[in-house]
Amino acid sequence: MTVTSHDDYAVAARLQPYLRPGEELLWCGRPDPAVVFSAADVIAIPFSVFWLGFALAWQAGARSIGAPPEFGAVGIAFVLIGIYLVAGRFVTRWIAKRRTVYGITGDRVLVQVGSTFRESPVKGGSMSVRRRRNGRHVTVVFEPYGSYVVRESPLMTGAPVSDTGIPAMGMSRSRRVAPGAIRFSDVTDPDSLLAAINQAKSAAPPGAQR
Repeated sequence: MTVTSHDDYAVAARLQPYLRPGEELLWCGRPDPAVVFSAADVIAIPFSVFWLGFALAWQAGARSIGAPPEFGAVGIAFVLIGIYLVAGRFVTRWIAKRRTVYGITGDRVLVQVGSTFRESPVKGGSMSVRRRRNGRHVTVVFEPYGSYVVRESPLMTGAPVSDTGIPAMGMSRSRRVAPGAIRFSDVTDPDSLLAAINQAKSAAPPGAQR
């Protein structure tokens, strides 16, 4: 891989300790921290505003009638959750993107977030590509073999959904679970990323006859 900027050098340096002997980066980059909104936020934002408004009304009502302190404590918890849903999750998303780097080698896709490192084979499994309308960002999800479908009835439980930062909710639904899946989110310069993926997928395995 040719390093063309100080940022490329910094990203490559962060991934270097995780490379195997003889392994080289074909591409490295990071998510664009300026992209904090997703299509799912069209629904999530009105819900967040409603939640915060309800929490503030609860708190004001409890105070006006002299409710026991326990009611006020519940109201404060609701308000804090509402502030996170309205604004905090976007700050969290921005910070996470600033700490994230991605890499592609001939064998693996790599993700480092702070002190956490994950990897997955670049070949095999399935891959989905989604470009933003402006064409300047792409999100790629790598799913190794072994994904399966589960049916669930979410009601503000479980881990936050990656696109919104809000716990899953609503009617029963089916969703695909892909243990070990790796997501490259909102990467700029999509063409260079996709070219590196194609190069890695088309490369002959080590020791193969040419």
